[in-house]
Order: sequence, then C-alpha cells, then structure tokens
Amino acid sequence: MNTQSVPILNDDCLLRIFFFLDLASLARLAMVSTRFRDLVQYTYKSFRELNVDDLLLNHEPKATDLQRIAMNIGPYVRVLRSLDFYDDNIIDFLPALKFFTNLEGFELIGNFRYVSNANYQNFLAAAFRTVKEVSFEKCDLTDYSVKGIGKAVHLRKVFLESCSIGGTWLGKLRNITTLHFQKYIPPISQFRTFCKHNSNLSELVLHRYDYYEPCGNYLNVVFKYLTNLEMLVLEPNENPIRLKNFKKLFNLPKLEYLKLQNGQNLNFLLEHLANHNTLKILDISLSKDSTEDLRVIKNFRKLNQLNARRTNFDDSLLIELCSSESCETLQSLKIGGTAVTDDEVGEFIIKCKNLEFIDLTECEKITDNLITKIAPELENRPHKLYIQMEGTEIKNQLQNNVIHCSGY
Repeated sequence: MNTQSVPILNDDCLLRIFFFLDLASLARLAMVSTRFRDLVQYTYKSFRELNVDDLLLNHEPKATDLQRIAMNIGPYVRVLRSLDFYDDNIIDFLPALKFFTNLEGFELIGNFRYVSNANYQNFLAAAFRTVKEVSFEKCDLTDYSVKGIGKAVHLRKVFLESCSIGGTWLGKLRNITTLHFQKYIPPISQFRTFCKHNSNLSELVLHRYDYYEPCGNYLNVVFKYLTNLEMLVLEPNENPIRLKNFKKLFNLPKLEYLKLQNGQNLNFLLEHLANHNTLKILDISLSKDSTEDLRVIKNFRKLNQLNARRTNFDDSLLIELCSSESCETLQSLKIGGTAVTDDEVGEFIIKCKNLEFIDLTECEKITDNLITKIAPELENRPHKLYIQMEGTEIKNQLQNNVIHCSGY
C-alpha cells in the first residue's frame, strides 16, 4: 500500500489496523494528524496495561515525547508494569507519571535512588488513592518511601520481593486479602500489627525468607489472628520449620492450600488438617519426617494436588494413598526424588482415574518399563496423563493417553 492510499481508508479499517499496534506506536501515530489522534484516542480505550520497560527500551522515545505519550495513554492505563528505576532513562519518564490517574495496579522495581524525587512521591500519593494491587521488588520500603499507602482504601493485594521493610506503614493497611513476602519478612512487631487489623487475609506467602526472629513468633501471630486463611506458604531459605509446639495454636478452618517446605514434625499438624477436611493442595517437599510420620496423608479426602518431592515417601505410602478417598480426587502428584518403584506407581496411576500429572524425576527405581505397563490400561481415559521422568528411550508414539514430558 502506498502512502497516498492511507487517507482513503475509512475509520473502521484504520481502527482494525490500530488495534494490532502497541501503545508506543499508537502514541506516535497520534502526532500525525487530527484524524489519527481522534482514532488513536478511541483505540487507547481497549488498552489496560502498559509495560514501561517495553516503552523505554524497545521504542526509546525522546524525553519530550514521553509527556505526549503519557498524556494520551495515561488515563486509559489500568496496570503499569515494570516501572524499573534501574533503567538509565527512567529519569525522563518520571514527570510523565502524573498522567496515570486511574491505575488499579503497578509494579515498581528499585526505588532506592528516587525515594526523595518529587515526581515519585506525587505518583505514589495519587496511585494509592485508586490501586487494588501493588508489587515492589528490590525496594526500600519505609514510611517515607511509601508515603500515603495507609490511605489506600482500595488496596487488596500486596507483593514484596527482596525489599527492605521498615517503619510502621504495614500496620496501617486495612482489608488486605493477599500478602506475599519473598526473601525478607518484616519485623515481628509490624507483622503482628498488620495481622490484628487484617484478620480477613486469605492468602499469606513467606517465600525463601531468612529469619529475623524465631519462626515460632510469626506462627504464633498467624495462628492467633489469621483464622480466615485459605492459602499459607511457609518456605524458609535454610532453617527447617519445626511445628511440634504449635498444635493447639493451629486454627485455620478454611485452609485449602498449604505449603510447608523443609518442615519437620508435621504428622500431628497434618492429622489436625485431615480432620477439618478442607485441604485441597498440600506441599510438604523436602520434609525430613519419617515414612511412618507421613502416613497421615492417607486421611485427606479432598486433595487435588500433593507435592512430596525429596521426602521419605515410598511404595508403602503409595499403596495406602491408593486405597484412600484422595485417590478419587487427586489430579497432580509430585514424588520426584523418592524411593517409589515401577510396580506400585503403575498400580496407583491405573487406579487414580482423575490423575493428570505425575512427577517421577530423580526416582532411581523408576524405569521406562512403567510407560509400557500403564499405556494399554489408560487407552479409554477421557484425558491425557503427563508423566515427568528421566529416560532416553521413552517414545511418544506409545499413543493412547500417556505423554512423557521433561517439564510441566
């Protein structure tokens, strides 16, 4: 198409073309003519998410253009992703932040050098009035650097990865439903204040963290205040979780997802959860408990997913799980790095009618014969079974519903 034919296209045709373009390209088109500007502004309404890295790195607009781009797209953007303060040209973008007035969420990375920047401060003050979800990564989070977060009345989800956490701002939050910490967790006093005022929290994740205080202090707070939790993830960086002393405190009647990686003395806790019969996803990978202690797993009746990688899970446990009620509901089983064998795994797969995925990587007693054994038995299943395991001789042409995969 030559350039003279473009104006001949009607508005509907141009809009169809514009819908395939990214925000930065649309912003440039808006500068071509009044007609294009009107059409682009209409097209903007279909965009809800802007990746700042994509705008700054791939399109490299001039500093003077950033204001125009932000002026056009800002009111329509609902989620601002990858606002990375490590970018060399981020300083040119900061004045344009004032145009993003209707955000529902944002991701911010590395604010250390800019916590005192007026544009940064004004952006947060305005964004916290509307946002429902925020994500901070490698940030310095003090009362000063997140000024105004206590007034974020719509905020429900908070994700903090590798952030230094200080001050009292966390305790000022209200009505939070999701809270994730990765690598660092807050001082116990701030965490306790937060939990007191957010008893309806449904999702708490403490991922790859290091202890500032004994783990038991945090568990005491969780079990005392967060009785509405539906998802709890405790994944320490090194120290194992010992839950022997917390049986009376464990009162999470709505819990459906539990991850206790590298845990010890879990048997009484699992027995308590089995009696409540609410758990659907259980992850006890890297647990040091004995096979006898893990037998309580058979008492769960609604499990959809079980992760027991690198534990003392063996054939005897698999036999008991095969005769349990969970055998009817289980869809995913991860037992890589355990002592299970071909025969018992094969019997379990055949009997577990709803199983869709099983992880057998690093299982030294599992061979290619397993596939040969189970393939004919699964021929009439309505869904495929994905098996993750080592083996160079596995053939995908074993047809039926068995699929060997190296990852899942």
